[in-house]
Amino acid sequence: MDRNLISLLVSFLYVIVVIVSACLVSRFTRIKPINVRKSVHILVSFWVFALIYGMDNPLYMAIGPFVFIVINSCIVYSGFGRILGERKKIFSGLVFYPFSLMLIVAGYAAGWLSLFSVMISILSMGLGDGLAAMVGYNIGSYFPRLSFKMYGRYTKTLFGTLTMFFVTFMIAFFFPIRWYLSLVIALVATLSELLVPPLFDNLSVPLFTAIASELLIRISW
Repeated sequence: MDRNLISLLVSFLYVIVVIVSACLVSRFTRIKPINVRKSVHILVSFWVFALIYGMDNPLYMAIGPFVFIVINSCIVYSGFGRILGERKKIFSGLVFYPFSLMLIVAGYAAGWLSLFSVMISILSMGLGDGLAAMVGYNIGSYFPRLSFKMYGRYTKTLFGTLTMFFVTFMIAFFFPIRWYLSLVIALVATLSELLVPPLFDNLSVPLFTAIASELLIRISW
């Protein structure tokens, strides 16, 4: 069997297990929906390893994100997303997430993005943004003086913002680029998350981080 097909099937199984497990946890435990939802956000980003190490066919790379654009759209617009704390709305981060993955994959397949840029951007969106939200909600909420409003109604916390910066820096730091360029990438990712409304940060973070990473990697080489 073609390794692309095997990797695709394994990645489907992995994501389905993550989502079903999250729904069960949300249904039968008292864990807050944001923690469950962001755990899914983090775990799904590891799909990038199936793409990088198991696929070399652009068509197979794009199938996964496309399928989950459709599935996530059905989950959100049917109202079923309430289980994970995702309200029924026109614009949804749950839909933008796989859409941004598909754009990153397209850039990789076209040769515009390197392997490193793909991994940094997707892991920044998954780990960075996911952990930032969890830290901000669970820790930052206890320090209201270190919180601030964006766009009049979205609350951001200093703890969450610093988490986004630190996690992205650590991700970029492990790739073969100069450490101070990792700081720049982390800053771009953090600003992409901080300055954009939460509904759209699943687009802004990976795209701007991918572009910044690619430019800086090419300069450093």
